[in-house]
Amino acid sequence: MSDKILRIAVVGHPLSGKDVVAKYLEEKHNFYHVSSGDLIRKYIRDNNLGEPVRELMHHTANHIRQYGEPGILPKMAIKEQGDRPRLVLSGTRAKSDIDTFIDLGGIVIAVNCSIEDRYKRALERGRIGDHISFEQFKFEEDREATATEPYAQNVCYVVSRANYHIENDSDLQTLYHRTDEVLQRLGVASVQV
Repeated sequence: MSDKILRIAVVGHPLSGKDVVAKYLEEKHNFYHVSSGDLIRKYIRDNNLGEPVRELMHHTANHIRQYGEPGILPKMAIKEQGDRPRLVLSGTRAKSDIDTFIDLGGIVIAVNCSIEDRYKRALERGRIGDHISFEQFKFEEDREATATEPYAQNVCYVVSRANYHIENDSDLQTLYHRTDEVLQRLGVASVQV
């Protein structure tokens, strides 16, 4: 598979470890990394919409998907990929986006982690909008988990489309090892960068 185009979406609930896995794929396996969240933050910045707090990001992502073309975020990522042989897209959360990514030949890896651990990470990370109560964190997650509109965030559906699952319930080395195991199953060799 080393001479073919390989596109992987790393999905999961907020703060499950998606970006950690994607960064590892970038650094260890020479994947070009595009974050859906970064695409949305850039859109917010470019259009002077305000601070990229979770609520605004949620609304903006839904707006882009509802009024743009279906699967616009993975299409933007693939366009950024250019002629690079390996792409990892992190943070895909909508039905239309994951369906488009799969239709374009992508493979999906879900990273799973408990809500309690993810909330703790949010507080430690300290990004704008992260310092909220556990109840608010859970409320926002529930809203993003099962929306019925194809353009809205439906993390449960996205995770259900995964070809592979990685449990993030231990340390970083274990997470990296589990990621390598999935790549071995895909026939992906490590690339020195």
